[in-house]
Amino acid sequence: MAPVDADDLDEQVELACGDDDVVGFLELADPLGHLIRRTGRPHTDHRHRVEAEPERVGHRRHLDDAVVAEALVARTDRRLGDADLGGDAPERVTPVLLERLDQRPVDIVEHARLANRAASRNVRFAVGSLANDAQCAACVPHFDALRQWAAARARAMNILVVGSGGVGSAFARIAQRRDFFERIVLGDLDVGRATASVESLGEPDRFDAARVDADDSDSLAALIRALRVDAVLNAVDPRFVLPIFDACFRAGAVYLDMATTLSEPHPTNPYEECGVKLADRQFERDEEWRRAGRLAVVGMGVEPGFSDVAARYADDHLFSEIDEISVRDGSDLVVEGHEFAPTFSIWTTIEECLNPALVWEKERGWFTTAPLSEPEMFEFPEGIGVMECVNVEHEEVALIPRVIDCRRVTFKYGLGADFVAVLAWLHELGLDSKEKIRVGGVEVAPRDVVAACLPDPGTLGERMAGKTCAGTFVTGLGKDGAPRATFLYHVVDNEWSMREYGSQAVVWQTAINPVVALELLARGDWKGTGVLGPESFDPLPFLDLLAEYGAPHAVSERAPTGPAPQHAR
Repeated sequence: MAPVDADDLDEQVELACGDDDVVGFLELADPLGHLIRRTGRPHTDHRHRVEAEPERVGHRRHLDDAVVAEALVARTDRRLGDADLGGDAPERVTPVLLERLDQRPVDIVEHARLANRAASRNVRFAVGSLANDAQCAACVPHFDALRQWAAARARAMNILVVGSGGVGSAFARIAQRRDFFERIVLGDLDVGRATASVESLGEPDRFDAARVDADDSDSLAALIRALRVDAVLNAVDPRFVLPIFDACFRAGAVYLDMATTLSEPHPTNPYEECGVKLADRQFERDEEWRRAGRLAVVGMGVEPGFSDVAARYADDHLFSEIDEISVRDGSDLVVEGHEFAPTFSIWTTIEECLNPALVWEKERGWFTTAPLSEPEMFEFPEGIGVMECVNVEHEEVALIPRVIDCRRVTFKYGLGADFVAVLAWLHELGLDSKEKIRVGGVEVAPRDVVAACLPDPGTLGERMAGKTCAGTFVTGLGKDGAPRATFLYHVVDNEWSMREYGSQAVVWQTAINPVVALELLARGDWKGTGVLGPESFDPLPFLDLLAEYGAPHAVSERAPTGPAPQHAR
C-alpha cells in the first residue's frame, strides 16, 4: 500500500522494527473500542444506530455485536442521557466502519514503561504492513477518523491538586497506582510541603509541585493554562471554593471539589429558615457553565461523594419508592496520646456541626433546625457499633433532592458525647468564630487559632486505631413493593490504609473518591456539562471501579422497623 504521511496522523510515523525505538503505539482496535458499544438489551441512555455483521469481525476484544455510541449530555433533571432525548444537539462522533477486521492491519508492539515517562509525551505511532489490499481499501478511507481520535487521546489527563495536606497527598498516593493521567501537580501555598509530598512518591516524571495561592483566581487560571491542566481538584477548605471554581471556568478546566461553597444563615430566623445554602453560589452559575460546555463536579469526596453515588444506586436499582435518604457517618477511631484530636479538618468540622442543621422534605423544601438535633441511635457495621447520631449541616441534603425523588433527606453524624461537649465549649467561648479579631496588633480568626493548636489530621495515622464508616441509609419500598431499609456503606480500617498507602483512614477514604471520579471522566464513562453533583451520574461504573481499586462498598439490609443489621457484601 502507499505510505501513510506523518501529517495524516498529526504525529511522527515510523515503520515498525525501524532503527529508532518505538516510544508509544496506537493499536487500531483502541479507537474502535473507544467508539463502539456492544448491543444486546436496550439501554435507557442509548439508542442503537449501526450493527456490525458478526461474521465479519474477528477480534480478541470480541467486538462481535457493536454499535456506534453517541455523546451523552446532562438532561434537565441532571441525569445523563442521550443527547437527542435530552433536547440538546448531540456532539456526534465520527463513525468508523467495521470492515474486514479478521486480520490486524497493524503489528502489535509491546513496550515496558519507560524510566523517564517524560520522553513518552511525544508519542510516535508504529504502522506495520497491511495484510492485503482489501484491508487497505477498508481502512485507508477512515484515517481521518483515526486522526481525530488520536488528537483527542494523544495525551492522558493532566491534573492540578490545590492543597497538598492529608487529602491531597493521599489522592496522589492512590492515583500513583493508576495510568489514566500523564501528570499530577500538587499545588500549595507552602511549596515545601508540596515538594515533600512529591519527593515521597519517587516519580518526578509523573508528579510535580508548584506554589499556588488558592485565593488568587487570576494567577491560578494562568497556572492552569500554562500547565495545560485538564482537571483541577480542590483539596483545601471551603473558604477557597469560589476562587478555584472561577479559575477553572476561565481556563477551561474540569473542576472537582469535596466540599462546596459555604452557607450563610438566615438573618432573623436561622434555626427554621435557610439563608444561603451550601453549594448555592456554585449552582447559580450552572447555566453559565453549561453554555460554555464546561463541567464542575461538586461534592466529590466520601461525604458528600460516595454517599450521593450510593443514594443514586439505591434509587436506580433497589427501591421503587423512597421515603428517606439519611447519610450516616460514624467511627470507633482513637488517637493515642491525645484527649482531643479530630481525624479531619477541625475548621470544616466546626462549620458543619455548629451551623444550623439542614433538612429537606418534599412538602416543605429546605429548612433548618438547631445544630445537633433529632438524636437517634444507629448501629454501624463491622464492629463499630451503636452510636448516637444527630443532624448536622452537610452537602448531601443540598444536592440529592435536586436529582432523586424521595420524601426526606438528612445527614446524621455519630460524634460521641465527648466530641459534642468540646464543640459546645468552643461555641460558648466564641472560639468557633471565623471572623477575625485583633490580638496584640495581629488580626486572627479564633477558629484558625483552634486549628493551629491541634495536630494536623494527616499526621495522626501512626497513632490512630479503628475504623471509619460512611454510608447512606435508605428507607421505602423495594422493587418488589415491600418495605425495605438498606444501609449502603464504605468502611476503611486505619491499620490497612496506613500499611497499604501510608495515609490515615479518614483522609484516605475521602481521597479515593475523586481519584475514581477523575478516571471515569478520563475514560468517558462519566460526562456532562454544567454544575453537577455525584448523584447526577451513573453509579455503576463508579462502584465497579471503586471495587477494582480494592475498596468495595457493602450493603447491610435492616428490618424496616428497626436497626438490626443483616450484613451482605
